[in-house]
Amino acid sequence: MRQTTTSLALPIPAFDSHLAEARIDAIAASQAAIAAIPCLHFFSLQVFGPAAGVPAGGDAVTPLCVLEANIDGPPGPFWAKLEAVLGEDLRNLLRACRSPARDIDPLYAAVIAPFSAVPIAPLLARCALRPAAVHRGNRGLSRLRINRHDALFGDVQTTLASGQMPAGLDAAGLRGWLRTQMLPRHPWLDDSWEPRIAFADCARDWLRAALFLLANVAAMALPWWCLSLWLGFGGAAVAVLLTGAAATMWLQDIGDLPPLFGLQPIKNLWFYVAMLHLAAAAWLLWHGSAAHGAVAPGGVRHFLAGAAGLALAAFAPGGLVLLAALRWHERRLDIPPDAQPDPAHVRALQSWEDSRPDGADHMASVVLLKPGLFWALILRLGFTIVDIFVQITGKGGYLGLVPANFIMRTIHFAHWAYVDRGQRLMFLSNFDGSWENYLDDFIDKEHSGLTLAWSCGLGFPPARYLQLDGASKGRQFKAWARQSMTVTRLHVAAYPALTVNQIVRQARLAKGLAAPRMGKAMAAHWAKDL
Repeated sequence: MRQTTTSLALPIPAFDSHLAEARIDAIAASQAAIAAIPCLHFFSLQVFGPAAGVPAGGDAVTPLCVLEANIDGPPGPFWAKLEAVLGEDLRNLLRACRSPARDIDPLYAAVIAPFSAVPIAPLLARCALRPAAVHRGNRGLSRLRINRHDALFGDVQTTLASGQMPAGLDAAGLRGWLRTQMLPRHPWLDDSWEPRIAFADCARDWLRAALFLLANVAAMALPWWCLSLWLGFGGAAVAVLLTGAAATMWLQDIGDLPPLFGLQPIKNLWFYVAMLHLAAAAWLLWHGSAAHGAVAPGGVRHFLAGAAGLALAAFAPGGLVLLAALRWHERRLDIPPDAQPDPAHVRALQSWEDSRPDGADHMASVVLLKPGLFWALILRLGFTIVDIFVQITGKGGYLGLVPANFIMRTIHFAHWAYVDRGQRLMFLSNFDGSWENYLDDFIDKEHSGLTLAWSCGLGFPPARYLQLDGASKGRQFKAWARQSMTVTRLHVAAYPALTVNQIVRQARLAKGLAAPRMGKAMAAHWAKDL
């Protein structure tokens, strides 16, 4: 089952957010009806004021009314169902906002006109933002499957507690007996088991990663390929070596060479130089084979051989040049974060968080981005890396690498999106537990990912190479994050009592009961989820 994560960020006119907040409060009366939309997982509405994400002393920004939806299937049917549920309350909320883009102005004006009967769903589809990066902790599990697994788990626990289980059963026998008991009440267990994520989707994730890597290699080698047309492959190889050495020496000179494979900075210099020489040697090997007749000189194969060798030789220094440029920009634009966010703002956030029942919580944040073309390119490059990483590693319900101490087990759905014509970055997350524990989990296990995603934000704790420092400075990062947050005025969770851990556990249990047969070793492992 494919899922969609989408959001809308509508500007609020005249810097007056009170009317939009009142309209959201009116919609809150329909919370149960929203939760009843069959394809919905999580839904939220919030307003970002004119100071949201603005460093101390900065100019006020346009307030935003933000709608977030995490759903099964394409967004079109959901927008139609949301319109049917909310009706004029949704239209009134749109009247408190304004069109986010000029090409949408005519449709927006028609929808919010007095006594208008123009459908709202097409406008919502036009206003929807495309996420820059998204993580779905329940990826591939539809709401229907989650509800089925939850009901099955409850029945299994009730059956086990009833004392009806025959004595002397091993794990395989217990599984077979439970399957016999559950089939009459859950006949879907006999249906063919649908994998959470289709093979085509997995292949698409890996293909995207491979194409991204090839594109970056080509981009870093392109200047040297162009130079080779002027200087020849030999001259370009010399330029590659000199440029890489110069970038390395500059990084070494400022005492900021990034660590690699645990080597100390002074050793890194020689490591990089050795890599450059090995790359040049690979190019010379190709060139030498052409000179001795192994490859026809001047032919297509000769050119491709030289181009491949030059790409290999150029990748390392190309990366060094990029690192040097990145570090220069980081040192030039680092802005110390605010010591503390506004206490009244923090109290409002804590009051809302304390009022939440146990279960899924919500975070909504927006930050100003560092200006300039360089940071715009770096931000998009970084989020492409983040999105590829989470799509490949987040398939089992968790986010992170395989070792348990690097796995995030608290996030249902989260995404970043560009707003305000790319001048600001919005983050929306649905997670388990308290905000403090959520941020601590990120800081302890994925601080490098946080730094990569957010280091382009104004006021973010100073970072190095988009990976080092930054979010690892926990106190400063939390203060910066608090200042960028707003109170979520409406948060709807389709299954508020279920954590990510519980959803994954119940899915494993259901998969085991759906199997017609299971070996003893697998059954013993499966029984741990009971």
